[in-house]
Amino acid sequence: MRTLVCLALVLVSPALAQQDDELLRHWDYDKSAPLHLKQAGVQARDGVTIYDVSFSSPVGDRSAAVDRLADGAKAAERLRLPRLAAAIDNERIRLGIEIEPPVAARLRAARTIPHDDGIAVNAAAPSNPVATPGAGTLDLAKTDTEDIELITETAFRLCTGDPKTMTGRIARTQSFLAEVGWSKAAR
Repeated sequence: MRTLVCLALVLVSPALAQQDDELLRHWDYDKSAPLHLKQAGVQARDGVTIYDVSFSSPVGDRSAAVDRLADGAKAAERLRLPRLAAAIDNERIRLGIEIEPPVAARLRAARTIPHDDGIAVNAAAPSNPVATPGAGTLDLAKTDTEDIELITETAFRLCTGDPKTMTGRIARTQSFLAEVGWSKAAR
């Protein structure tokens, strides 16, 4: 799968470069600046050595960043790429760079989640590690585990509940299933 993704990027990159050089310039960096590589750890798994490495992105002057982000915002608008525009807004805020007043007003505006559209948004997580074969192989779930059936039942209940009342939940399996009256013995 990794080979396929890399191959796809190699094949698509020239097309992207021809399509919009301005957009691709946003990934340029100062090649003369140090990367400050740090090795956080090394693991060996199944005959493969895995290096955990982090680095600092080489950065230039602040005015260049402001200009580059402005160019990126224009390209995102021109190409109709809302996720790129949002990422650029986020980066401007993170760096303390002023954003356009209409964008600032939109980001500060109060938002509500409509509850009459038939859509529910929930999240589920196991209360304890789930004893799956993969977790067992990696020694992640040895003691105090829960059966995979609990997360499955939690997801099922969240997905099939009434979206008007079953939305906005962050459900931990054991407490959620107790709340809705489900028990393994009662099924």
